[in-house]
Amino acid sequence: MAFRVFLSYSLDPAELALAWRLQTLAAAHGIEMYVPQHGNGGAAAGAATVQQAIDRADCVLAIITTAVSQIVQHELRYALKRQKLVIPIVRTDLAGHPLLAGFAE
Repeated sequence: MAFRVFLSYSLDPAELALAWRLQTLAAAHGIEMYVPQHGNGGAAAGAATVQQAIDRADCVLAIITTAVSQIVQHELRYALKRQKLVIPIVRTDLAGHPLLAGFAE
């Protein structure tokens, strides 16, 4: 069984290729990485799919380089509620965001 990672990301559009590169690199090493498509209207079926992907994940990798959108906040709160290991990678000037206080140091 492959190790499963859910990628929650708040990236500038110019940096979005980073998410897809990470998915490709993970697959090359036998890691299954789910990368949600943000910006598609957040339909209820999409939210259910995201929650299922978080439930199946062994951990959540959160890459935060821009302001944290409502979608990403929801993903991370859901992951914390489900007691998933969340590994945040955060731009230093965003480290004071209240949402990030919920992560273990």
